[in-house]
Amino acid sequence: MPDITYADEGTIAHALAAMCLREGTDAASYVGRVIESEDYEHAALSPSGAHRWMACIGSHALEHADRSFVERKFSMEVTEEMAEGVQTYLDNLRAYFDDLTGREGHLRVEESVPVGHITGEEGATGSADAIVIFDDEIQVHDLKFGRGVEVSAEGNEQMMLYALGVWKKLAHPNMAAVNRIRLVIHQPRIKTAPDEWEISVSELLAFAEKANERALLALHAKKYADNWIGKDNSYLTPGEKQCKFCNAKATCPALAKFVSEEIDADFEVLRGDYVDSAEAARQLLDTTTPNNTALSSKMAAIDLIENWCRAVRAKVEAELLAGREVPDWKLVQGRKGNRAWTDADRAEATLKAMRLKKEEMYDFKLISPTSAEKLLGDTPKRWKRVAPLIGQTEGKPSVAPATDKRPALVIGKPEDDFEIVASEEGSLT
Repeated sequence: MPDITYADEGTIAHALAAMCLREGTDAASYVGRVIESEDYEHAALSPSGAHRWMACIGSHALEHADRSFVERKFSMEVTEEMAEGVQTYLDNLRAYFDDLTGREGHLRVEESVPVGHITGEEGATGSADAIVIFDDEIQVHDLKFGRGVEVSAEGNEQMMLYALGVWKKLAHPNMAAVNRIRLVIHQPRIKTAPDEWEISVSELLAFAEKANERALLALHAKKYADNWIGKDNSYLTPGEKQCKFCNAKATCPALAKFVSEEIDADFEVLRGDYVDSAEAARQLLDTTTPNNTALSSKMAAIDLIENWCRAVRAKVEAELLAGREVPDWKLVQGRKGNRAWTDADRAEATLKAMRLKKEEMYDFKLISPTSAEKLLGDTPKRWKRVAPLIGQTEGKPSVAPATDKRPALVIGKPEDDFEIVASEEGSLT
């Protein structure tokens, strides 16, 4: 069953940010406070899913084939770590709003904007985290609170749909003066600086035509889903971007076919069907002298295949937890969790009654550099003494696509690390 903890945390972080912006406060003032929220049903062709239904028009039908929305309320306590991330977003957003040019801007928080005129769903809306409006410019800001994938503002379908919603909702005579639209994505837990992309009004309206066309095709595919699901995969277009968060990964026939075609030959090799000796198999699996063109193609498919594997595992687990049989698989009891006091106050009182020393009863831990900066930041002299004691390890090298914005690491060849020297006889060793 999918873990919804991270999604809930993101929802609470958004609620915290909205409260701070409306009340003119900082996030730290809410640490320890419990914030309540609830799930709500989004538009079927939602802006947040636009990257999916625009690229794969059949995904909308598959995702809603067996989907039922269940209302759910939840709450979460604001932690220091959450407040720190939200504060980074607030500081950056306020810098956009407090424009140094002296222009008068207007900030709108958690603004509901219409998208039905694009998606074809009557009354459909989306919620923009923040909108900053100047006489000649519209800014749409979106907070992403996850730690995983960095999201780019460039060509971001969700953000452009929000911008189109703003354009329609705020249409008035002054809109003629707007000559640029800035889309800004804030990911404070990945990087402190926001990512922004500028688009002209004409480019935005051109995107509207494309989005409307894809939305109508998606609605058509859903309306006639019974005619093609399980029979015709032409409505489905697997790909890393659109499949990553698709709820139908586990049951999508086109993705299953893609995975099968990508890895079937390798599985056959491992089974020994195409080799006549152990040595031949070893050579085929040799990674010291790979065909890098083939290796590149396989690497491009890995994320998508791993995504599919995780989705299948989660689907099987959900079926078994619902009491439905999955042939050859069963649920078993996992490892027990860590031991914890059932009543911490009572345990503390009991240990105190035993006259244990404080160092025996409590674990003391030095505060983190982040907490130290919060504590000492207002006293520069003291912070200046502490700052040199802080270090930070470099990130480990990791493989990324060539389109990644980070610069490539320059790695020397292993042979460059060896020095060629001459022996006494004059030969090279």
